[in-house]
Amino acid sequence: MRTVSPAFQRDALLDAAEAVILKEGIGALTLDAVARHAKVSKGGLMHHFRTKDALITAMVERTVTSWRADVRQSFERTPAGPGRLARAMLGLCLEDARHWNEQCRRSSLVLVAALASNPALVQPLRDCHREFTDGAADGLEPGHAEAVVLAIDGLWFKWMLGLTDVSPKRLAQMKSALDTLLLRGRARTSKSSRTPSPRTRGTGVSSAASTVGRAVARGPRSTPAAPRRAASSGKSRS
Repeated sequence: MRTVSPAFQRDALLDAAEAVILKEGIGALTLDAVARHAKVSKGGLMHHFRTKDALITAMVERTVTSWRADVRQSFERTPAGPGRLARAMLGLCLEDARHWNEQCRRSSLVLVAALASNPALVQPLRDCHREFTDGAADGLEPGHAEAVVLAIDGLWFKWMLGLTDVSPKRLAQMKSALDTLLLRGRARTSKSSRTPSPRTRGTGVSSAASTVGRAVARGPRSTPAAPRRAASSGKSRS
């Protein structure tokens, strides 16, 4: 008989919890309901998650872990320079419409449900989003990176709620416009930093980029090991 790993069992239980929320709403999320959907005993479920809050926390952390992994891979593929993280997020979210799939929508809706259930449980998502938003401004004039992140977040939110569609043509148009915005922010920064002061000489973009890289590589705070999911969101939200 094939042995199922604890990590696989845990992931399957989180899938079952997501399915209960999507089918019946966050109010129907109970340990009994998840155990029935996963076809396991309640005791088997409680071996991994003792409470409903533990389930919700794990779902949020799994999404954040997956989001960090996707952004990290995109960051590593993106050429160094001002706004590297912002450019990486654009590449991840707007270059391929296949990222905007049903699994992404499912995970996103679960995050909203978790927020409605207990706002404190989505703190790992807030921390991750804040780090990415702050890091995206690396080497850019104020406001440029924030505009890019807000544009991605706005598109994600409208798409998640079914208020708009996402097509390759639309993504390409948005990416072109936002690339232009980042280019302007980089050009102006370059002009203002041609003659660095003694206080800032030697720090510059490379030092800031190292800080951003560490933020991208950092895992969610107090997050247990969790298998990375296939095809996460495009936010990364942002």
